[in-house]
Amino acid sequence: MALYQFTTVWEVEAPPEAVWDAIYFSLNWPKWWKDVISVDELVEGNEDGIGSIRRYVLKSPMFYKLSFDLKLTHNTKYQFLSGTVSGQLSGVGSWAFTQEGVITKATCIWHVSTQLKWMHRLNFLLAPIFRYNHKLVMEHGLIGLKNFLLQKSK
Repeated sequence: MALYQFTTVWEVEAPPEAVWDAIYFSLNWPKWWKDVISVDELVEGNEDGIGSIRRYVLKSPMFYKLSFDLKLTHNTKYQFLSGTVSGQLSGVGSWAFTQEGVITKATCIWHVSTQLKWMHRLNFLLAPIFRYNHKLVMEHGLIGLKNFLLQKSK
């Protein structure tokens, strides 16, 4: 299947704790991230969330949906989250959080492959569109996160 590596850096004028909380508590993503249709908890993890499995359903700006499960495997509070991905995508994903002055940088790294046959078959033609689609979804997420944190601070 087609392998993709994505690195996205979000810069947000907010404390790392606030940014981490918004990312970690992904059940709330549909409230502020317009491309996220739903997030459902399938398995509850330990007190740090390790072992939890959540199902994510995203609507792409390019008019297709993706569904995948993410199992949280690492959690260093306010610093790092990572997990394994299965379903229509498979691989690994992580978020790292650093602070530079009043700016929090949230770096998202995805190493995933598509598991949908049509995506695999058309990858030679549509890979640039899939990459652009990922970029748009992440841009929408950043806009939503900034608005969400702004509303929370009022």
